[in-house]
Amino acid sequence: MPQSDADAYAWFSIAAAGGDSGAGQQAAAMAPTLDPAVRAQADQVIASFTPRPFDAGVNGQYNRNWGATLTLDTELIASAQSLLNALGYDAGLADGQPGPRTEAAVRSFQTDRGLPVTGIIDPALIGRLENARSG
Repeated sequence: MPQSDADAYAWFSIAAAGGDSGAGQQAAAMAPTLDPAVRAQADQVIASFTPRPFDAGVNGQYNRNWGATLTLDTELIASAQSLLNALGYDAGLADGQPGPRTEAAVRSFQTDRGLPVTGIIDPALIGRLENARSG
């Protein structure tokens, strides 16, 4: 793949705009070495850059639940069951015991909210359920 100082400058600048201070230092060091016309073209590329939307699968974030329950906190599970039921998802009896209905309700909620579908009950899920109930 062909490489150029202008391309490197552009990518360092884009990374710097995303918070990478080391990239900002590299871009600053390269800027004065570029021909003004070439730098102007690179600056246009930088100004028009728009990142692609986040794709969890491409970024290696997969559903790794494999049927395991990550928590045995029965109070947390009961809270999730109660909140899910109040929101119209059939999680079954709010008894703190996870089962297939609870997991299906969690997964349905996650799907409906555009969240990664894991079926996992954790404090982050409780927060989202509480927000959904209140708002």
